[in-house]
Amino acid sequence: MKKKNTKAPGSGRENEEKRQKGGEAGAFSHQLNEELFSDSAFDLATEDTIRFDGNRINRAPLRVRLILKGLVNGNDAAQVNATLLEHDCPKLYARSYREAVLTYALDHHLNLSQYQALQRRCDMLRDTAQRSQWLPSSTVTSSFLRKYVAENSATEGTRLVTGSLTKQLAEKLSKVDTDDALLQMLEENLASFSEVREKTRYYFCKYLLYYLDNRVEDYLSAKRSKIGLDFAEEQMGTLFRFSAYLKRHKSESDEDLRKKLEEAPISLAGIFDDFSYFYFYYNVQSWTELLCEAYDGDVAAIPSYLKEKYLRSMHRPLRSDLDREVAEQMRLREEKEEATAATERCGETALRKYFRGQLDMDRTTFLCFLIFFAVTSQVPAGQQLDERRIDEILGNCGFPTLRQEQPLDAFVCRFLQYGSLHEAWDYLAEEINCAVTQGDDSFLYRTYRSSRDYYGDLDAISTPQQA
Repeated sequence: MKKKNTKAPGSGRENEEKRQKGGEAGAFSHQLNEELFSDSAFDLATEDTIRFDGNRINRAPLRVRLILKGLVNGNDAAQVNATLLEHDCPKLYARSYREAVLTYALDHHLNLSQYQALQRRCDMLRDTAQRSQWLPSSTVTSSFLRKYVAENSATEGTRLVTGSLTKQLAEKLSKVDTDDALLQMLEENLASFSEVREKTRYYFCKYLLYYLDNRVEDYLSAKRSKIGLDFAEEQMGTLFRFSAYLKRHKSESDEDLRKKLEEAPISLAGIFDDFSYFYFYYNVQSWTELLCEAYDGDVAAIPSYLKEKYLRSMHRPLRSDLDREVAEQMRLREEKEEATAATERCGETALRKYFRGQLDMDRTTFLCFLIFFAVTSQVPAGQQLDERRIDEILGNCGFPTLRQEQPLDAFVCRFLQYGSLHEAWDYLAEEINCAVTQGDDSFLYRTYRSSRDYYGDLDAISTPQQA
């Protein structure tokens, strides 16, 4: 496929609604900070010479501040989870060691210093645990993915469905009634806990495996028919670090090649490149890079307010001849092609961290990858993506389910409804163009950039600072 041009500016009313929602979110964040650091809240949150560095909490993500607010206000885990989902944050996760302790602390209405003391005891216990067996070495293979998915699945007939370990741990946690009982429960289940949201990684690996298996079968079919073989070989070279072997051993049987590819290192850079190609590289291009294209190269047609915003984003002074200055900055930017290459390497690094259990995949990235894997592959019956299936997956991962009023969710629902990919891609181009002509980055550009280490984020409230 060739990269598409974005089209003429879209509806202004929808974008005004988006800006209003963004303003509401910012106002809420400001209000939350004031509530957390009012005198009364601060008094409630500090005991026994333990205090917080206000700047440290102020820098913490919204999810952490919401959890802290619930802890200080005496909310239980169900109330905190409802608040998290309301503000598009993932719920507390029973397989996260720290979040399991937080769930217990909330349900037993521990105050902040009591929670921190308990968390220190639990962390000391965790330090003795072995690392998960499902952290790959320096390479990821289809064989590893297959074993990981199978180990974390239950069987329904011939189908592999998600396992219930998270649910089992949540049920055990709900029956714990003392701190000592919590420590015992944690110790008995140490091998089951993870520092990332394992359910998200599970679904990502499951649908990636569908994608890889389909590409392997495409290659073997092209090898047999001699139709489209060059393209199929090129794709194998993108996805697996194994292309030289395939070219030298074309005469091997399909079964032997399948076995070899099963153990061949997967190219994470290749997966990210295929993902970016599917979305016309909109995920690696900011609105400033797409602005000229959105107006068909006519700088004079760009509204003055947007030219001014563009120059401010470039840290350039506003001059009387906006057209000339904007055109010059666009020319200079085009000459710096290495910026996009560096962004693509960052995407590959994020994928590696997802696999290594060092980073939690955010909801936006997760949804965009699921769509990419599913619509380009033959997915088994019952696993195809529709709104019901996506809601089921999101719910299992602890993410908010689809909400049509959210731009990303509306995009997901409409994208899956189109009868052909070309129609879906036209819609994608219109959505990207709509954001660009408002001077905003689209949700696609935020993929992988919004991913966080949820476990590490909790340092801000689980580790007190001594007075």
